Amino acid sequence: MKRFAYLGLLSLTSIWMFQACEEDTTEPDTTPPAAVAGFEVDFNATTDGEVSLYWTANTESDLAGYKLFRDAGPGTDYDSIATTTETSYLDIGLDYDTQFSYKIQAYDKSGNHSDFTVLGERVAPINQSPPATPSNLTIYAHNLTILDQLDVQLNWSPNSESDWSHYKLYRANTGVFQANETTLLDCLTTNSYTDTDVEVNVHYYYKILSSDKGGMSSSPSLVVDDIPLPEPTLLSPIGGEPAASNRPTFTWQRTSGAKGYEISLRESPLAAPIWSTKILQPATGNPEVIYPNAAPALTTGSNYYWQVGTFSIGATTDEMDEVNSYSAIGTFKAP
Repeated sequence: MKRFAYLGLLSLTSIWMFQACEEDTTEPDTTPPAAVAGFEVDFNATTDGEVSLYWTANTESDLAGYKLFRDAGPGTDYDSIATTTETSYLDIGLDYDTQFSYKIQAYDKSGNHSDFTVLGERVAPINQSPPATPSNLTIYAHNLTILDQLDVQLNWSPNSESDWSHYKLYRANTGVFQANETTLLDCLTTNSYTDTDVEVNVHYYYKILSSDKGGMSSSPSLVVDDIPLPEPTLLSPIGGEPAASNRPTFTWQRTSGAKGYEISLRESPLAAPIWSTKILQPATGNPEVIYPNAAPALTTGSNYYWQVGTFSIGATTDEMDEVNSYSAIGTFKAP
C-alpha cells in the first residue's frame, strides 16, 4: 500500500513540474520604447557654462529611464554624459568655444533601447556673469626655525560656479596696489597657497580674484597682509642661573610688528607646558609677565625652561591662534 502511495505522489510531482515548465515559456520582452519626443534646449537657462535640455515623457509602463550623449564638436564621437529618470537635464562646466550636439534614447526594464533622438541644432553656452569674488581669505606668516619653515600661508573659500576656471593671486609690499601683470604672483586651481619666496621682517600684502572659462573675472578680494616676524629675544631669567624669586618675572625684547605673545614654562625642553599664557603687545617698552600665584609652585633647585611665541594676527588674545615665530629656549633654576 505504501508503494502505491509513493508512486502516486511521484506522479503528481511529475505533473506539477511539467506544468511549471510549461508556464516558464513566456516570450522575453524585445519591444523597445518609442523614440524620445520633444527633445529641446531651454535657451533661457543656457548660460554661464551650462546647457539646459528637456523632453516629453515616454508613456511605456515598463520605462526605466533615459540616456543622454554629447559630442565635443563637429566630427567628434558622442560620449555618454548621464542616465536619468527625469525629463530634463542641466549639462554644466562646458567650454564656451565649442558648439555641442546632444542625442537621447529611452530604455525599458528589459534593457531594450529606443532609436536615438538627435537635438535639432548645435548649441553653446554664453558667458553672462563673472564668478563671485573669493571670500573668507585668511593669512598666516611663519618663521619657525625649528621646522625650517619660512612662509606665508593663504586659504579661502572655493568658488562654486560651474564655469569657474582658476584663481589669480597678487602680491605687493604696500596695501594699495593694482591687480595686474606686475603684481601677479601665481595662477592656481586650488583654494590655498603657500608663499615661500619671503623674507623675515618684510610685510606682504595679497589679494585674489576668480576667472571663469569664458575669460570673465571677479572683482579682487579684500587685501590681507602679514609679516614673518623675527624670533623674540629672551632677557630674563636666562643662562641657567637662579631666578630672583620663586615667582619670577619673565621679560623679553619687544618684537616690532607683533600683536601679542604666548609664554610657556616646562620642566624639560620637550615636556608639555606646566603653565602658559597669552598677552597683548604693550603700548611701549619690553613685554613682561609675572609668574602667577595660581600657577604650579616651582621646586627649589629644579631647572625650568621657558619660551615665547609671537602672534602677528589677532586683535585679542582669543583671536591669536597661530604662532608666527618662537624664541630660543631660556633656562633658569628655581631659588
